[in-house]
Amino acid sequence: MQRRIFLSAVGTALLWGMGRSARADDLPPKQLALLTLRVLAYDHNLLVRTPGKSVPVVVLYNEDDAASDTAQIDLKPALEEAAETLQLIGRPIRISALAFRGGPALEKYILANRPAAIILCPGLADNLASILVLSRLHKVLTMTSVLPYLKSGASVAIYRTEERTTMAVNVAAMRAEAVAFDATFLSLAQILR
Repeated sequence: MQRRIFLSAVGTALLWGMGRSARADDLPPKQLALLTLRVLAYDHNLLVRTPGKSVPVVVLYNEDDAASDTAQIDLKPALEEAAETLQLIGRPIRISALAFRGGPALEKYILANRPAAIILCPGLADNLASILVLSRLHKVLTMTSVLPYLKSGASVAIYRTEERTTMAVNVAAMRAEAVAFDATFLSLAQILR
């Protein structure tokens, strides 16, 4: 029953984005936030990957890139709002934002906070390889709305085309980050192998 409600919510969120007059890459922050947090519910390994009393999610951005900074400014409050009404594995969701300042600083943050997911904002392409090394080493799911990041090794992309909102999963990256998505979720997503 809970899965049916989730599928209905995902379907509604996807349909909500259809037919809007936004640019092809302009996914409304509230829609992206809701879908991002709902996707986490389908990870069978979430409890193992996130052992604390809350489920931390971090928005990673490049403070020297205007588009990245704007994405973080728009997305973090939308995630916080969505997190107020949701729980994952019976725990509250804790949202934070982090400016990328190199691999050592990110690793220190990951070790201290044990995030379930890193949401990759635009403007991180030059640092993506080092971010992905750490996400795989520390078993942190990477999610983004930037489709090229998925093709470069991020696990999940939620993005908008002119026709619709799409969820895509990079299966190899997902496995490298120790994520085990439910078959029901995978049936809804485009699969990149």
